[in-house]
Amino acid sequence: LNVSVQFLTALFTYSMLLMLPWRAANIHHLWCSCHSCRAGLDFYGQPTEAIWFHVCPLQRKALLLMQLTNAICQGYTQIARFIFNTYESQNYPAVGFYHTFCPFIAALSSGIVAGVYQLMLERSIRSREPQRFPPGPIEDFALAFRKWRRGIWRLIPNPCPRTSHRFSNRLNSMAFIQST
Repeated sequence: LNVSVQFLTALFTYSMLLMLPWRAANIHHLWCSCHSCRAGLDFYGQPTEAIWFHVCPLQRKALLLMQLTNAICQGYTQIARFIFNTYESQNYPAVGFYHTFCPFIAALSSGIVAGVYQLMLERSIRSREPQRFPPGPIEDFALAFRKWRRGIWRLIPNPCPRTSHRFSNRLNSMAFIQST
């Protein structure tokens, strides 16, 4: 068995299965529900502050189709990994390779595109209404990166203040000795 590939595929499938109920609820809400799916209304047609429900319904449908493509391709990949469970059978031309590699690439690419698209949609909502929706992960990362570049915070903290002057004095004296 190709254990590492099997393990990674199982982890991807597990994460897909965790998100499947949320995706199914959203698909039902957008295509089958009798409640309104206008922007700003939740599953029951009530006003909500969750940013996901403030995304335009057409954009939510497109995003859910990408996520559904990810789930279907990941499920197909998992089944194919059970059938073609050895390295040789996975790489045999025109049989195992196409059944294991192509759906994996489709699942990976649709998942990445859906994640980036969702971040872009939520970021546009945050930029339109910053007082209503707090900064998201992209804004938090950008702010932390700017602080790090300006020297406001460090990845590795400074040494103990009592000993740091001794260390810097020692470095200065070593530089003086080397320069003479």
